[in-house]
Amino acid sequence: MSTRAERYAHRIEAQAEALFRRIVLAPPGSWHRREPGGWSPSVTVAHICEFLPYWSSRLAVLASNPGSSWGRPEDDPDRLAGIEPGALLEPPAACERLH
Repeated sequence: MSTRAERYAHRIEAQAEALFRRIVLAPPGSWHRREPGGWSPSVTVAHICEFLPYWSSRLAVLASNPGSSWGRPEDDPDRLAGIEPGALLEPPAACERLH
């Protein structure tokens, strides 16, 4: 019988694999194309690549301070610095960075 943490880990792994498949199979012309008022697939993946390590590093702080506020402004320089270059990556490099 698996633990709750193991079930969550398997679920996250399955979702990551599904995301990798979607990135690799994205039609070449759609990867950097932004819809009006939206993000391109490359910008979306760049956000994921940026927030995963950030929030992973914050988990211990959040867990040890229940009820504390969390988050950061949209114009946080570290946040933007991670997104802008990531949005320029092509799918194989984006998968590598995400992994």
